[in-house]
Amino acid sequence: MNELLLYLEKIMWLGTHVKEMISINTESDIYKKGSFLWKAGDPCNSLFFLKKGTVRIYFSNADGTEHSVQFVKEGNFITVTDSFNSFSPSSQNAVTITDAELIILKESSLRRMEANISRWDKLIKKLIDKIKAERIRIRKHIHSCNDNEKLKSFSIIYPDAIDNTKAEDLASYLNLPVSSINEMKKEMYMGLLA
Repeated sequence: MNELLLYLEKIMWLGTHVKEMISINTESDIYKKGSFLWKAGDPCNSLFFLKKGTVRIYFSNADGTEHSVQFVKEGNFITVTDSFNSFSPSSQNAVTITDAELIILKESSLRRMEANISRWDKLIKKLIDKIKAERIRIRKHIHSCNDNEKLKSFSIIYPDAIDNTKAEDLASYLNLPVSSINEMKKEMYMGLLA
């Protein structure tokens, strides 16, 4: 819980009352590798704080091909901002690629806190903006690298993801051919990719 409160305090100062409200309105849960936080078609109306583990967010096109759009590492919030803001069904799936420990703020708890904490809507707006900005920042950083550096940069940011993500899923996120991913992973393990 402390990690969650520290994260939120970086966004906005929280008084004792707000911290207590957050503490009693959150749930902790363990998700095994391969568990879904939500699936496409379901609204993403909760906020998930990833205490431990790594999560992949992806969508599937009409032929069933999966396209990774985001990876989230521990110490960060997870949600699909468009679905969360509009209460509409998500077009994306969120799946744990490692065992994960999460702190969850469910819709009912979020509404309760909104009714009892005067600055809650401001905090949530800032949080959603931070989630979007972080996703864009990381993606821009990785995609500014040349092809040979993309996987290395990705592995530094998401160290648990390399061994726990299929080459196809990495390839879709990094915009590289699967054969290149396999070759680069082999070189990384052999220490050739510096």
